[in-house]
Amino acid sequence: MYYFRSAEASACGTRVTAESFEWDQGNEDKLAERKIYPVDVEAVWSGDPTYSRNKRRRTAMWLMTGVDGLGRRLQIGILRADEDKGLLRAITGWRVRP
Repeated sequence: MYYFRSAEASACGTRVTAESFEWDQGNEDKLAERKIYPVDVEAVWSGDPTYSRNKRRRTAMWLMTGVDGLGRRLQIGILRADEDKGLLRAITGWRVRP
């Protein structure tokens, strides 16, 4: 099980847990437009990413930032897909400068 914290959640001492990501053709295609693939997202997630709350009125709840297996620094927009099953969904992503 991997743990992550949003800036808001860590400020109040809440720990949010997740088991894995939910993948389908829709979110894979959206990320692939930016040359980001599920393996890249999961590499960031299993590393030591930082989390921040996304801007208001955006679909993604959090922004996960970290390094993938190729050494690229990525920011991935994520949301809860299914809280009961502990699933997250990556819905967008982009490279960020170090």
